[in-house]
Parts: sequence; C-alpha cells; structure tokens
Amino acid sequence: MKRYFQRDNVLHSYGRKGRAVKNSGRGNARAVPEKSGVHSEMDTDTVTKKQTPIDENVQTDTSLAPADKNLPQNTTTVAPAETHELPEDRLVQHLLAAYKLKQLARSGWQRVGVQNAESVAAHSWGVAYLATLLTPRNLNYQRVLELAILHDLAEVGAGDLTPYDKISQEEKHNLETKAFRSLLSGVCDRKIHLQAVFQEYQRGVTPEAKFVHALDKLDMALQAALYSHDKSDSELQEFFTSANQYFQSHRGFPKETELQRVLKSTTLAASNPTPQNLT
Repeated sequence: MKRYFQRDNVLHSYGRKGRAVKNSGRGNARAVPEKSGVHSEMDTDTVTKKQTPIDENVQTDTSLAPADKNLPQNTTTVAPAETHELPEDRLVQHLLAAYKLKQLARSGWQRVGVQNAESVAAHSWGVAYLATLLTPRNLNYQRVLELAILHDLAEVGAGDLTPYDKISQEEKHNLETKAFRSLLSGVCDRKIHLQAVFQEYQRGVTPEAKFVHALDKLDMALQAALYSHDKSDSELQEFFTSANQYFQSHRGFPKETELQRVLKSTTLAASNPTPQNLT
C-alpha cells in the first residue's frame, strides 16, 4: 500500500526504495530526492476537491448587480420563499370577493341622482392613473401606486361610507380595518404587507399617503366635472367645495402647488361644460 504525504501543496508518495515520488495527476510519477522532516499523511479521497451537488429545485435571485460591493462577486443569492403557497381555490375566492368593488357604486353620486354612477373600483383606477402622471421623483412610486389601488378596497365589506352616514371618523376607520382584515384572511403570503399599506393610508402621515389623499380628492373633482355635462352645477358644487376645502386645510402635501392648479382648472372646466373639455 502506498503512503502519501503533502509538501509545498503537492502530493507525494513513497517509492519502492523509500524515495519520495511527485505525482503529476496523470498517472505518471517523477522521483524526487526525499528531504528530511516530518510529513503529514492524507487520504487520497481528500486530494481531489469535492464538488457540491447543485439542487436544481432551488430558485436563485439573478437580479443582484455584479457591482454590489456588499456581497462577494461569486455569491449566489437564494430568493426567499413565500411563507405559504396560496391554493388556487382560496385565491379565486379572495379575487371574487375583491372584484365586487367593481360593482359597488360610489354612494355620493347616487345620493345626488347620478345615473350609472361610477364604481369604487373605477375611482381607485382614477387615483392610480393620476399617480402615474403626477407622482414626484422624491416619493416611492411603487408605494404610491399600492396606496392608490388599495385605499378603498375595504369598502367591499364596509360599504362606501360618507359624512352623510353620520358616523365618526374613528368608527369609520374601525369598520374599514375590520373589513380589510376579513377580506385578506385567506391571503397568507401578502396579508401583512397589504395591511401595512392600508394602515399607512388610514393614518395619512407619510408623504406618499398624504399625496394619495390629495389625489383622492382631485379624482372626485374630475369625476364631478364629467358629470356636470348632464347634471346642474348646483347639484355637484358640494364635491368641488369638498375638494377645495381639503386642499386648503391640508397644507404641505407633495406637489401641492401643481395639484392646486389642476383642481382650479377642473372647477373651471365644470362651470363651462363644452364638448372640447368634457368629452
């Protein structure tokens, strides 16, 4: 049995006469003079570097830029897995419940006699579209869109509550929070994130939330301007007044000056409903 030792990162074996033989790795050996000293023995199985098998089922995140200085350049980042995979039947149940927002008419328009009033979902689209056009660069664009899309989703369960329903703002928030949590009870993987977005809108403290609150009022005024083509200005004046009062009482929201100008132009367009500006 051959005995091996390592010297200068090279594997050697003892020849027949006790001389050290340098192994080239191709099966050929060249005799070298043996030097005195203590040599450590190693098993031949450890000579060849073992390759770790790659699990093809593991998804890797390839979005990491090569120039990222926080991680070694040869590091592969494993993408975090979802906490639970949502079964298709539960996902469909949630979607069918959420899509009822498309059928829920805005109660304010119904109250003043608007025929075929827009749905709450249509209003949310209007706020989101305003966000795509007007969001300033210093805000988190993705967060603004999430706030716009989700800000009225709770009305699927709570209904479209207005000041005419004679409930306090705190009670309104409590009803909507409960409805939102109930709607998302089966959406395990996204529930925490979506609830955080909705609570951010309710609190209205962050620049993104303040901005979306202003867009919410601007969309109401724009929709009132559209309806002014068929309804009298006196019937819709309360909606313009409400939007203007909000802008006056909530100062300091992002892009305030520009949104003020848009609101003013919208009010003027409603007072002169011509085919050019309303159709």
